[in-house]
Amino acid sequence: MKRSIASLAAAIIAIGIIATPVAAQAATGPGGDTISCLVQLDHPHGSGHVQGTISAASRVTCTKDVASIFNKVTLLNVPKKTSSTESDLIANTKSVMEVAAKPCSEGPSQFRSSQQIEINFPPGYKPTPDIENNSSPVTSVACGNAKRVAAADSATVDPKPTVTSYTITAVKAD
Repeated sequence: MKRSIASLAAAIIAIGIIATPVAAQAATGPGGDTISCLVQLDHPHGSGHVQGTISAASRVTCTKDVASIFNKVTLLNVPKKTSSTESDLIANTKSVMEVAAKPCSEGPSQFRSSQQIEINFPPGYKPTPDIENNSSPVTSVACGNAKRVAAADSATVDPKPTVTSYTITAVKAD
């Protein structure tokens, strides 16, 4: 039975179906000393902040300062195989955000956002480092004049991006 589940999981990954990651559950450390980090990845969307762009943001927000957070986000135009990548490594922080963007002239098209996160928790916390890689589903996006044409042909236009979220929890060990 375990082999069947593992085979099914490998097959799903191989054909490109993306599942929302499930938060790992950690036991509470001595005195309840934990750090939780909320990780979020926007699915590609027409930006509401920077006119004329298609974008996706990757955010990490922790409950306490950590030693460092590396955050890399990539926005890929799937058919054209062009991408935009932004990354940053910040020490002694509890949050970081990066945004990758492409011009609206690249749409309408299909896009996928992806993120690579590395969180280094303070000494004594486990796990450290915690490294995560996630991707959104392939999403059709149009903005600018193309979005206005698409809106005329569609009954609904979702103005808010869909977000994949999960939590990483580190526990302080004795």
